[in-house]
Amino acid sequence: MARITANIGKIYEATKDFDNALEHMNRAAELYRQFGTKSDIAFMIGSIGSVHSNKGDDDLALEHFRNALDMFQEANDFPGVALASVFALSKLTELGLVEEATEMLVTVDKLATDDITFILEREDSRAALQVLNGETDAAYETLDKALKLADKSGSRARIAELHFRLREVSKMQSDIENYIFHNEQHLKVSDEIRGADTQRKLAAESKDREIQYERRQRERERAVLYSTLPRAIADRVIRGENVSGDTFDNATVLFLDIVDFTSISAKIPPAHVIHLLSSIFSVCDSVCHTHGLTKVKTIGDSYMAVAGVPELQKDHVERAATAACALLHSLDTLQLTVEPDMGDTSWVNDIGKIGVRIGMHCGPVAAGVIGTERLQFDIWGDTVNVASRMESTGEAGAIQVSEDFANALEQSGWHIEPRGTVEIKGKGSLATSWLRGHKIRGIS
Repeated sequence: MARITANIGKIYEATKDFDNALEHMNRAAELYRQFGTKSDIAFMIGSIGSVHSNKGDDDLALEHFRNALDMFQEANDFPGVALASVFALSKLTELGLVEEATEMLVTVDKLATDDITFILEREDSRAALQVLNGETDAAYETLDKALKLADKSGSRARIAELHFRLREVSKMQSDIENYIFHNEQHLKVSDEIRGADTQRKLAAESKDREIQYERRQRERERAVLYSTLPRAIADRVIRGENVSGDTFDNATVLFLDIVDFTSISAKIPPAHVIHLLSSIFSVCDSVCHTHGLTKVKTIGDSYMAVAGVPELQKDHVERAATAACALLHSLDTLQLTVEPDMGDTSWVNDIGKIGVRIGMHCGPVAAGVIGTERLQFDIWGDTVNVASRMESTGEAGAIQVSEDFANALEQSGWHIEPRGTVEIKGKGSLATSWLRGHKIRGIS
């Protein structure tokens, strides 16, 4: 966490957002104080000093460099000592503190290291001290050696900076030829850097647009998945999991069908049929969501839902029973409304109350998503078939349930009325019951 927070701070520093840089680096330093080593803390203090230096807070920068140096020395961290020493030296020369900078340079010269950043910073500070002491010839020689080293390292930014420094020293020496040469080289390399920066910026902006487009595409795809699949299934599809073959030992399947829908739809315009189905199935969606059932699909004027799938629910039978009773009540009291701009809406008064049949059965099911296009969650198995027959052989305004379902509810205080046997296609005669409501809760 500290390392990532510090890196965010470095990005803010690179974009010259120094306040945010300091905020993140101070937060990283605090994390290091709690969990890191002394070297970690020292490095972070030095980084904060660098931000203060870029911000123009020279005294604060020098204070942080000195503190970092002390901590690196306490930790016997040689690379850290070298880094903090050369940055402190650079700031001392920048502030014109010649005596203290000279003493620091003696210390820095004793630190043997082949780190290119260290060497170039050291030589840059040496040249700055030589200029402060009036030794312009020595300063030119120091900077020229540093330039050759920077050329080998390929550091274009450092090369541009050194040509600038050599130009300024040439100006002090009234050396017009070298002044013109280093000025031209400084401008040339600076232009190259700006051109490369521009290309990088344009490439970054192009990549960012590409990423944003892909992100919007993924968000739209996710929205479609979440609107068509149960959330738990959609999450798994997004993760790339196989969702084609889940099995559940026990679940409750509910079927609802609108009574006499064929004759109703013959009396009203097609657009109004869609409006009617939308009104009814919106109620079904709301009731199922309230009681934790998962909508599976609509088939014409039929509605199918399941409890206990795709997430296990020990009380799936109870949930389904409560939802079925709530569906009967909600649809019995449904007030249909149609906007006047849809044309003649007198049919709303002609069709009367909406009647539905509901059937339920519980048992094992398979569930999942099959195929790769127009993904749809579905459930399969004999339990589904029996639940469908419970609906189709039922009566308007009633909930017919299987013997297994009735037995599962038997001890739960529900009012269950045996109907007798019903002939079920492919199953023969099966005992069924009417679910009338809950005796204690007064659901009916």
